[in-house]
Amino acid sequence: MSRIVLVAPDSRLERQVRLVVAEEMVVIPATDPEQFSGRLGRMAERPELIVFGHQLPRHLALALASAGRQHADSMAIVSDEPDIMVEAMRAGISDVLPTTVDLDAIDLMVARAHEFAMDAAAAGRPAPSLRRLGPGRTIAVASPKGGVGKTMIACNVAVGLALLQPGCVVLVDLDLQFGDVSSTLGLEPVYFLEHAVAKGAARDSLVLKTVLTKHPSGLLVLCGPESPATADRVTAAQVGHLLRQLADEFLYVVVDTSPGLLEHTLTVLEQATDVVAVTSMDVSSVRGMRKELDVLDELGLLPDSRQVVVNQGDRSSGLTIADIETAIGARVDIVIPRTKGVGAASNRGLPVIIDQPRDKASRTLRVLVTRLSTEPTRKGWREASRKEKVS
Repeated sequence: MSRIVLVAPDSRLERQVRLVVAEEMVVIPATDPEQFSGRLGRMAERPELIVFGHQLPRHLALALASAGRQHADSMAIVSDEPDIMVEAMRAGISDVLPTTVDLDAIDLMVARAHEFAMDAAAAGRPAPSLRRLGPGRTIAVASPKGGVGKTMIACNVAVGLALLQPGCVVLVDLDLQFGDVSSTLGLEPVYFLEHAVAKGAARDSLVLKTVLTKHPSGLLVLCGPESPATADRVTAAQVGHLLRQLADEFLYVVVDTSPGLLEHTLTVLEQATDVVAVTSMDVSSVRGMRKELDVLDELGLLPDSRQVVVNQGDRSSGLTIADIETAIGARVDIVIPRTKGVGAASNRGLPVIIDQPRDKASRTLRVLVTRLSTEPTRKGWREASRKEKVS
């Protein structure tokens, strides 16, 4: 059973959660952040989920979340405030529930928190920590073909990470021919990829940072080449050097790669600590995914930390998730449902996790962000974390 902590819940929320988790629930009143953190730290078992009730003042709920994030695997807040998502994610909250939340939604939230806690226990990692322990993580978002939503996922993952760590995340558009990260995020860049690999930026990281475009979320973006003609002048060797530079300066380097396995994409995968492999629910995309995973496995370019993502999940496609897992020979980790909110947000140049925080696709993307933000992938990171825990 899951271990749930409710902070100042109303009677309806408490009753609903109790129906889902029975006795594995603790209700505690609101207090000051220091006392709250201390109480959580003294609990016999680490909570899997903390839920903040809607009666809490916004500033207090967010302060308690910031203080308690190191003591729990997941956190959620009940609120009808439309603009709370950005602050909530920065405080470590992954779910915002409406005051009208029903039992099914609570059941899903609890099940998701339990699964995440089990994954954490299996990985043997301690409480999440984003402190710098060497080069930052390079997250490659890849797909065997275009049109599967790879760029949408890369943009939302990068924005989600930036909301947690503003100024510490950079998104690189390496879809050299037809990259559209800038339009997806509503940016009007002055500088592009070709400027980042020029001699001045390649020699000096301070110069490199001046060619990045800032997004309101705190994300820094290196937009793709201004035209296909200039893209031809960017070499794989330059890309490799660029990624090493960025990993030395940022906690997270998210890379939106070109579809398929072009030379530049292979260069990214050589340095990637994490891979997000994206497919849609059509036969050609699934077959392409199988081939891509097989090739990368043969080349030794699949890191231990990988997320297989099915985008535009739709029961009417004729395929099931079980069919896809059988076809690709791997587990599907995340299924992003097909919703109207994704297209509407993209057309407005906004990430859906900010524009439509309660959209089902938005909630699933936040789960993906949480997984990528709390799972160390390098051996050195794991060893350093263990030492920190022992000390």
